[in-house]
Amino acid sequence: MGSSFFPFSNKVPLYLRGHVTRQRMDALSVGKDRADFTLHQPAEELRQSVDTLGGDREDLTLEVIYLPKYGDMLESALVQAVHDFEQKVTSKKGYTDYCLKEYNDTEVYYEQHNDTAKLEVINNMERPCAVHETIFWSCDPSLGVDCLSLESLPIGIMYCPKDNQSCSPSEMTVNGTFKSLKTDVYAKSVPDIRTVGGLNSWDFLKLVDSHFGSGNQIVKAARTVFTFGVPFKGYRTVGEDIDGHSTKLSHWLYDTYNDYLMSGQLDSPDVHYVFNGHGMLGLYIGTKLVHDGMFMIASMFFVLFYIAFMTSSWWLSLMGMGQIVMSTGPAYFMYYGVFQQRYFGVFNMLCIFIILGIGADDIFVFLDTWEQSADVIPKHLHWKRMAWTWKHAGKAMLVTSLSTMISFVANANSSFPAIQTFGIFASLLVMVNYFAVMIFFPTVVLVYAAKFEDMVFCCGLTSAFSKLLDGISKERKRRKQVAPDENDDSPTTLNPTIEKDRENRSDLVISTAGSDEGRSPPLDPPMDPPQSPDPGSPIEGHSQPSGVTTWFRTAYADGIIRARIVLLAIFLALGAGMMVSAVSIAPDPNNPQFFPSTDNYQQFTDAKPAYFMRGGSVDAIKITLAWGFNSKHPIDRAGTKATDMDNLGDPVWDPSFSLPVASQCILHICEAAEVKSDSRKTGGYPDFPIDCFMTNFKRYVDANSSSLWGEITGIGADENLYFEVLIRWLSDPVTLSKWKPYIYGEAVPGVGPVLRFVTAELKLTLTTSIEASSAISLWHVWENWFNGQYQVEPCKAVASKAAGFQSSMAFAFVRDRLVSEALQGIYTSVSLAFCVLVVATTNIVISIYAVAVISFIVSCTMGTIVLLGWKLGVLESIGLVMVPGLSVDFVAHLAEAYIDSHYTDREGRLRDMLGRVGISIVSGAISTLGASAFLFFPVIIFFNKFGIMMFMTIGYSLLWSLLFFPAVLTTPLGPQGHTGNWLYLLRKVIARIKDKQ
Repeated sequence: MGSSFFPFSNKVPLYLRGHVTRQRMDALSVGKDRADFTLHQPAEELRQSVDTLGGDREDLTLEVIYLPKYGDMLESALVQAVHDFEQKVTSKKGYTDYCLKEYNDTEVYYEQHNDTAKLEVINNMERPCAVHETIFWSCDPSLGVDCLSLESLPIGIMYCPKDNQSCSPSEMTVNGTFKSLKTDVYAKSVPDIRTVGGLNSWDFLKLVDSHFGSGNQIVKAARTVFTFGVPFKGYRTVGEDIDGHSTKLSHWLYDTYNDYLMSGQLDSPDVHYVFNGHGMLGLYIGTKLVHDGMFMIASMFFVLFYIAFMTSSWWLSLMGMGQIVMSTGPAYFMYYGVFQQRYFGVFNMLCIFIILGIGADDIFVFLDTWEQSADVIPKHLHWKRMAWTWKHAGKAMLVTSLSTMISFVANANSSFPAIQTFGIFASLLVMVNYFAVMIFFPTVVLVYAAKFEDMVFCCGLTSAFSKLLDGISKERKRRKQVAPDENDDSPTTLNPTIEKDRENRSDLVISTAGSDEGRSPPLDPPMDPPQSPDPGSPIEGHSQPSGVTTWFRTAYADGIIRARIVLLAIFLALGAGMMVSAVSIAPDPNNPQFFPSTDNYQQFTDAKPAYFMRGGSVDAIKITLAWGFNSKHPIDRAGTKATDMDNLGDPVWDPSFSLPVASQCILHICEAAEVKSDSRKTGGYPDFPIDCFMTNFKRYVDANSSSLWGEITGIGADENLYFEVLIRWLSDPVTLSKWKPYIYGEAVPGVGPVLRFVTAELKLTLTTSIEASSAISLWHVWENWFNGQYQVEPCKAVASKAAGFQSSMAFAFVRDRLVSEALQGIYTSVSLAFCVLVVATTNIVISIYAVAVISFIVSCTMGTIVLLGWKLGVLESIGLVMVPGLSVDFVAHLAEAYIDSHYTDREGRLRDMLGRVGISIVSGAISTLGASAFLFFPVIIFFNKFGIMMFMTIGYSLLWSLLFFPAVLTTPLGPQGHTGNWLYLLRKVIARIKDKQ
């Protein structure tokens, strides 16, 4: 998180904050943070546990996962490779300063303050490091074991196949009986198989892959967990600067191990390893953001140099790029101040690339219009040329900017905070950029015309390039004059008013050529060449049209006219095929991938849930049952913002909840939930057991007394005795380790420890990759089932003191809304763009054609996403909402130029349209394509995909706008005269009404 004014975050708030599934999920999350008091163990028990627990925290670890390149991970050579790896890790400088120490009772003290127990551990750097968790466990000679022969391999899990039981560690093998036992045996009872160092078999199972056991004797993956303990050197106690402890460890881990482990120095021919440690991923992301930021800077320099090359001016290039970059300042001030947004994430940063393309496009439109103004107004009359440019370019850019801005505004109403803030910021950027190019950039152009226009740029390289194009154009005209083309059907029909203007134009030129005091030309003179066999000829006294402009008016237009049938057939076939492909786009069932699959941290992220989640599939849908919250309103969001993922709100407890009274109901629901059911997709015990502490607690109570359970639970329960028995049960370290994550209490000042809520968890037979609609239906089945349990005993009688809820499948509602909102956003954006085009062009027909082109561009982009094997995930969803906004620019420029043309026939308008904005569109496309191409190379997948989607969108926009759209206009469908002009028809109607009156 950044500063308060610029709160940059790498988190993506892509969730349905107001949905009941998200409210329950967030309530559980903040509830666990708030109710973190260990009320299960009395002080004496805690003091006795210090030798084992020390000053560690669960997240202060370095974890390494080993994946065998062949065979079984427990083969001797592979186990030895793990041992060698661990030795090198623990031998690194500084390890003994941070490792978890073997503390004893004399090194801790208990402090009672406001009835809140605080455990403080005094730092003693002379003590040895505690043993890290590993399949190659350290041997404890005090147990009377021959460490030289057994080393550290666990008894009961590893055994010696020799008759004399004299084995080296490499000769040990896995106990076949142990392998055949079912996983749930270890999960549901205290294991009786112990290891040499006192470690039980359940602890060993945590270090090997989830498929081991249940008849499977192959270990496909193993892991080592190096645990670090606070306080570190320089701190006296655990409670002293908790954040400082965390920061210090994360930086030491990253500096010590990241490059070292990635360098390949510890590579083994037998084992592939991946790793992650406390805070390492965050620092790695920060490093890669800087690395990928270099490509972003490179893309900005590309746009800078490209503008300089195309304009032959460093002044225009630097001022233009400065204008684009500086647009982000006012846009952010409005975003922060006016719209009160306090979130600025990665996707907001990507808006800079959008405005790079749009801003460069506007610059080229303005400069090309400025150049064309010299065709109709003497070149030296700068102020008059600027007035003409400001009017014509302003209108063209207003159409595209307004269409683009409204397309982004359509997404500002999204249910997802990430998409909402993206739409707000992107639309503000487009608006600010338009005002900048209309207010600031004209002054830049006037200074250029007065001071820099005659300066040689880059040793005349760009001038030579322009002269080459002009020479090609002149040669083509010469050949046409020598041998006229019989098929030359250049435009011959002008608007009658324009014909009259052209007759008077030569007089206008004579009267103004010598002095600015002469008669001024009209502010809206026709920019088209006069009616002549050569549409590229200049008017006497005016500047020569550029070779590229002439080429678009003549050769390019001729090519479009001749090939229109082929072009229409190809593009319609392409559009139809891509639409079919786009229809099959599906939501991504997986979490967003941040790094490429070859990256260590991405492999670790994928490997851990794939190999180290026991009790059902690692991707299985998990149902969490919770009691103790307000079941209708479990979380209070007051004072929080949807974009602040670090402040989700406050849990709302159920003041009437009583665990002793609710215990029989909770036990009943747990037992009923575990029963195999096709409708609820439960697998039943023992394959799909429920993790419910109440089941094991009742076994413990019944083992002590057959009548005790009835005395301490239900209506009239002895609550004091209930908690005494519960604490006694939890005093066993194994029991506490297993069930602590399901029982939560809070230390209330003046009251003491208060139990807040309890949970149970169950995995289903379906995985999270199922279709969103099926998961939503399943959620409703579970919701109805859970509520139905309170209609029967024993829950019915205690419903007021045992209220709860089931939390599950929030992902399904997110995926469903992602798809529907993406499609709805596209539909809304295109519809709004149509409205803008209808108003701006005053022509319904041309607007329909333009919107058809935009729709085809969107379809092609979506279709290509499917062909690339992508699915609709976080980035793809945000990418699709930007597609309509980027698609509208080019075709809107063409549509506006076609309607604004002074010719009345379709071919004359076509040539005029291409001559006026063809080069601007190509220049803008090249700048955006080049800028987005640099995003192909970043390591972070988000940037990579965003660049590809921008490249696709602009590429398709260029093709559909400059090939398909002109081809349509050359057919009889192309409007000419007043066809489709609703304003003309409206005026005619008004005139007739007045005539009748």
